[in-house]
Amino acid sequence: MRIFLDANVLYAASCPKTGASFAIFELKNRFQFELITSQLALIEAERNLTEKEGSEEINNFYLLIKKSKW
Repeated sequence: MRIFLDANVLYAASCPKTGASFAIFELKNRFQFELITSQLALIEAERNLTEKEGSEEINNFYLLIKKSKW
């Protein structure tokens, strides 16, 4: 199964490590489904995090992206 992540999901998963958006990343490892996104969604999420959030959320974003196999 493949799940598409838009910028909103990427943004929300990078904020507090609770909630449905972050849970998608946790469940990915457990159930072996594939997360897909677009370069545009990654850019948009990164831009929004940079403008609206602090360094912790931006670091969480990079960690989520790094840990996931795209």
